Amino acid sequence: MVNKEQRRGRRKQAIRQRINRLYVHRLCVHRTPRHIYAQIFTPDGIKVLASASTVE
Repeated sequence: MVNKEQRRGRRKQAIRQRINRLYVHRLCVHRTPRHIYAQIFTPDGIKVLASASTVE
């Protein structure tokens, strides 16, 4: 039997593989109760191209 955590792990892995195959820029958003932070990464994930937050 496959439990909920294993199904989620398979979905997570499949999504990450799909993103890597597309080789596109990625947007990462982090939300807190007070602020929102966002970053745009290069396709290889090494460099941050732009970042913004509600703190700035």
